[in-house]
Amino acid sequence: MGLSGIAHLNVLFGLTSEQSWLGLQQIIQRFGEQRVQNDLSQLDCLMVQAMVPANPAVSEISHQDFEKRAEDIFEKFYYAENPEDSDEDRFWYIRDMENTDSPHKPISIHYSEVFAFYRSLDDIADILAKDEDFTVLSSRILGRFRKVD
Repeated sequence: MGLSGIAHLNVLFGLTSEQSWLGLQQIIQRFGEQRVQNDLSQLDCLMVQAMVPANPAVSEISHQDFEKRAEDIFEKFYYAENPEDSDEDRFWYIRDMENTDSPHKPISIHYSEVFAFYRSLDDIADILAKDEDFTVLSSRILGRFRKVD
């Protein structure tokens, strides 16, 4: 299963295609439902919608569809049922779905030809550092590793 169990955060990239969702559902079920059934906490993950169209109207429709699909699949296959004790915090629960950093809340990465072919990360490093999509992604990733005092 790849790096699951080694990685502290699994970043799942998906497309709006049915084929992509079939694979993502299997991963999400394995990271969530199957672990909860064995009394293990879910593997931490973050959803990314990749190759989002550049056209703003199409992009918005695509993102809304992707977000709804992610919400439905995570609710069914990842989040644990809410516990009776409201202080219980062992798992990601249904009640956590409203949090802005919940695993099912996707980040959109728009398609850009510049990323279709490059020879070295040095060729795109400045673009990655400044591109809004990638700065949002890096902020969400870093947010998962901030220490709580």
